Amino acid sequence: MDKCWLTIRNRADRRYIRGIDGFLDWAYSQPNVSSLIRCPCKGCMNTVFKLRNVIRLDLLKKGFWDSYKVWDLHGEVLVRDDNSHNVCNDEVEFDNVGEDDITEIVHDACGCTKMEESCGSTSLATVLGKRTSSARGNEYGKKPPNKSCMQQANFEASLSFAIEKARQKMQTNMNQKFQEKREQMMRANMYQKFQEKCEQMRAEMVKSFQDHIEEEFRKMRVEMDKRIQDQIATVFVRMQQQGQSSSITRNDVANGGD
Repeated sequence: MDKCWLTIRNRADRRYIRGIDGFLDWAYSQPNVSSLIRCPCKGCMNTVFKLRNVIRLDLLKKGFWDSYKVWDLHGEVLVRDDNSHNVCNDEVEFDNVGEDDITEIVHDACGCTKMEESCGSTSLATVLGKRTSSARGNEYGKKPPNKSCMQQANFEASLSFAIEKARQKMQTNMNQKFQEKREQMMRANMYQKFQEKCEQMRAEMVKSFQDHIEEEFRKMRVEMDKRIQDQIATVFVRMQQQGQSSSITRNDVANGGD
């Protein structure tokens, strides 16, 4: 299988894109493959099961995992040359592999880690069956997984898909609640601003009314003071006129007596 496209660093190159599509076509043509397979991008590194279109986007954005030379987790099977006793494509014999090494290899093949309790000794015995002289590893030749391992992989794929669905649903609910809370805060903020505006308008109206009343009172006081002064002046003039009339009368009386 041609893997020269893996050396192309420009992920926008048409040869790289054709290589991705060819890899996905080949991976999904394997027997008993489901809609979810391991994603070999640099971010997932074959630890996450995803759909084809998602894997394609990851490979375009992040690139193909450099250390994944032999596509054994996607169905590639290597053949050993018995005549030359050489190994094709870096295949290595494991005649002296111990039980712990086989356990670790099966853990890796099933997508389990050493910390996961689900890949215990009982399940490993079921997956391994009889010990063989060859085992699976990240950079070595592999044997096709047996039925139990495929069931384990399918279970992990379903679990990964369910977790992703639950995460998306939870994210959607969180976004919806955040939006509702934001709208509620905006409405509360708008109501608060409306109340503040009403209070400001009321204060301005009260002040304007008070200023108007005070101005009217001032005008009334000025008018009243003017009227009082006019009345006082009128009375004073009358008093002067009456005083002058009395003086004239007294003078007339005095002159008549003479």
